[in-house]
Amino acid sequence: MAPKLTIDGLEGRAPKSLKHARSILSSALVLAQKKLSAIEKNFYGSKHAKVELGKKARLITKVMKQVNLSWLTEPIHLDRLAARAIFSDDDDGLTLVIKQIRDFYDKTWKAVPADLQPVIDRIQLVLRYLRLYCPPLYNPSTDPHIQTAKDYELKYKTMTADIKKYLDHVCQLYEKFQKGQMYMDEMSQGTRELAMKLEAEDCPFVFAFHEACECLREAMRCEEDWLVVSNEYKFFLESEANDLQDTKSSLQQKVRRKQDEYNKQHYRLTTLGTELDNQKSEQAVLQSKEMELIVRQESLLARVAEFRLDFDIKEFRLAEVKRTTNPKTATLSELDTLNKLVEEVKLEGRILQDIHKELNLIKLKLTQLTEKQQHYQKLTLNYEQLNRHVKLLDRSYLSTSKELHQNTHTIEHIKYMVQYLDTPDTAQQIFLELPRRREALGMSRSHGLNLQSTPDDVLDKVFDLLSQTLGLKWVQMYRDLPFYPERGSRTIEEDIVRIQSECVRDSINKEIRKSLDRWRRFHTRAKASDLLPVLRKMGEYDILAALETVVHPPRAKTPVVERFPTFLEASLVPYYQQVSRYDHLRHSKKASQTPALPPIAKSSVPRVRA
Repeated sequence: MAPKLTIDGLEGRAPKSLKHARSILSSALVLAQKKLSAIEKNFYGSKHAKVELGKKARLITKVMKQVNLSWLTEPIHLDRLAARAIFSDDDDGLTLVIKQIRDFYDKTWKAVPADLQPVIDRIQLVLRYLRLYCPPLYNPSTDPHIQTAKDYELKYKTMTADIKKYLDHVCQLYEKFQKGQMYMDEMSQGTRELAMKLEAEDCPFVFAFHEACECLREAMRCEEDWLVVSNEYKFFLESEANDLQDTKSSLQQKVRRKQDEYNKQHYRLTTLGTELDNQKSEQAVLQSKEMELIVRQESLLARVAEFRLDFDIKEFRLAEVKRTTNPKTATLSELDTLNKLVEEVKLEGRILQDIHKELNLIKLKLTQLTEKQQHYQKLTLNYEQLNRHVKLLDRSYLSTSKELHQNTHTIEHIKYMVQYLDTPDTAQQIFLELPRRREALGMSRSHGLNLQSTPDDVLDKVFDLLSQTLGLKWVQMYRDLPFYPERGSRTIEEDIVRIQSECVRDSINKEIRKSLDRWRRFHTRAKASDLLPVLRKMGEYDILAALETVVHPPRAKTPVVERFPTFLEASLVPYYQQVSRYDHLRHSKKASQTPALPPIAKSSVPRVRA
């Protein structure tokens, strides 16, 4: 049976799992605490450390008052205490007390930090393995935001710094006292309270060993907290993953709603754009008709003015002739003149009526043309408003999709972390210094999550090839690309202008890639085969040939490795190959078609060693 693994054996053997490593570190801390308690008991000679410390403190403060010494913060003060005791009235008694103080002084600085060094070494060893086997597995600069991991990573750094601070403080106590820089203000809260209670703030070296023990206990307490947090780390990660899963469900519903709303409004925009394109082609015809009607109206108005003047004159003449002519006494010529004037007035009246009818008809047609123009302007205004609304929906959809993608990526990362913490081989990987983190967790494409797109790695490779080879012809290609649902030519032209404006400072490759990503987004079930007819129409046969190698890459030929018996010498390999080939052909019934093997001279065949 293998011996039980301890912290001293972690240098040469890996623990069974991370849980086993934490158990070993917890046991090491328990032993370190017992070791510290034994050292403290040996130092004070009793279990009641504070009682013994109080006796020493009261004795020293009493002597300091007798010899009128205010401070005992550095070695020179102790010499002054001994010098003043010589001239005291109670020389023998004080000399004995000074000797006890000297002994306590020597005992203190022998114990700090020499006697405590095994405990310090054990705490440092536990800290080393805590950092090794209880890592946060989180990098805030590259990993997604995980609040639990971020808090643990912050606690990881804070506790590491606190433990090092406590250990450095213990190791620097003697040096500070020698330099006269030991003050009660720099000691822990418990030591200060004890010094105030004993009224011994002026002799801090008395509490040096107590301060060292308290700092070591605080360091071990930090390591115990670290182990507790590390034990619960996986459960907190799973809890956060469950919360993120609930958020993911609501985000998916939100994305679907926004996608449906976007598709509905985009369909309206496409329909409206098609109608607007049709009416735009009619506007030139309508404008020419309007000009013809206006010219005809002006000519008719001129004729009306001319005929009206002639009609008024003839009507006036007719009235005069009727007034001066008596039908009973009038001659035939007068009656003939009267009848002729009546006919002319009637004729010109009918002509004026016809012109007025034509003018009314022209006015009606002009009104209809004006209504059509107003309708076209209204359609243009509605198209612009709807286009702005669709863009807002697009941005909102992309933002929500990005949030959903980040949420999914975070859940995947947490699952990986939990799986890593649960795997028994993790401790072995850490011990062997194998890579313990994935650098990537399946990030999606740069265009983000798109419910209309088909995840196709081949399509990405095709896009990369086209962005490097197509050049300025991408505009023509984008106009000819198929879209389902259909996009109007006006919308396609707006897409081209938008892509060019967004990539004005980027390379042409970026423009091509952005246009292809946009096509993939707005074309349902986009495939690489949809690009082939467009490239064939453009005459880009060299690009078509290159795409064929990307879509259908040639299979790599696996080299045939011939194996020879291990006992065969190198000089016999050619003969062994010929014999093997002959046996293979004979087995396949082709030996009769195969030339005979050349004769092998006996002298040329080396002997095979036994």
